[in-house]
Amino acid sequence: MLRQNTDRQAAVVKYVEDARHRHGDSLAALRHDTKEWNGLVRRVESVFWSQPLWRLQRIGAQSLDFLYTNQPIDTRVDAIELLPGVACCLRQFHALITALVHGAWVEFVRKCNHAALANTGELTEFLFGSERSSLALLRPALVDLQGGRCFYCDGQLRAPAHVDHFVPWSRYPVDLGHNLAVTHDACNNAKGSLLAAEEHLARWVERNRSYSAVIQSRCAVTNIAADASGATQIARWAYGQAFAVGSMTWLRAKELLPLGLGWQSILSSS
Repeated sequence: MLRQNTDRQAAVVKYVEDARHRHGDSLAALRHDTKEWNGLVRRVESVFWSQPLWRLQRIGAQSLDFLYTNQPIDTRVDAIELLPGVACCLRQFHALITALVHGAWVEFVRKCNHAALANTGELTEFLFGSERSSLALLRPALVDLQGGRCFYCDGQLRAPAHVDHFVPWSRYPVDLGHNLAVTHDACNNAKGSLLAAEEHLARWVERNRSYSAVIQSRCAVTNIAADASGATQIARWAYGQAFAVGSMTWLRAKELLPLGLGWQSILSSS
């Protein structure tokens, strides 16, 4: 558990860590315990009411209201009003600000966890996820590997084919070659952030088993990470979480199916 404060552990991290220990690392078990889940949400919410907004513009004891007018700590408001010109500057310099904040926070966390992170080079990705890479260079290889057909509906692909994250980006925000497939835009949009139904899962597992080396070699050329076993572990975690809470999976268009037990045998065979 990374330390993200110079003295005591950050409050939100501590609350989540305590809840995790009480429920055996299972998000599904925690959410099924309604009282515990609602209590955790309230505790985290209270931190966000009292901490970030009203401390963001403070340097020591001094308040510098350069983004918005600060309110007394613990004040509950539904919205803040940015000062004139702030929204324009945030939009114009978004990339620069994001890079500066990410870099500063990574360095701070690294100093707080020096011994544990001495040989770790993936802290940024762990904390923030990776940005969606430009997958255009990998698209032709995936189209060729799939015989020019959509991974989900098996229809003929027409340019531009869409590169989809089989385990959705919203669940695992990292580009991993073995987790990618080319699809029609319509299929990708219909699937959205849902997990694919078991028949798609079985085809994905078989594709990765049959063409793992090919995907690995093509990813090496395009500098996209590739890891067949890692992709399987990610899928096993995602489908396990979905099964525990009774999630639906996507089959086609607007057709959804409940997740049965088949996913376990599909992934255990990979």
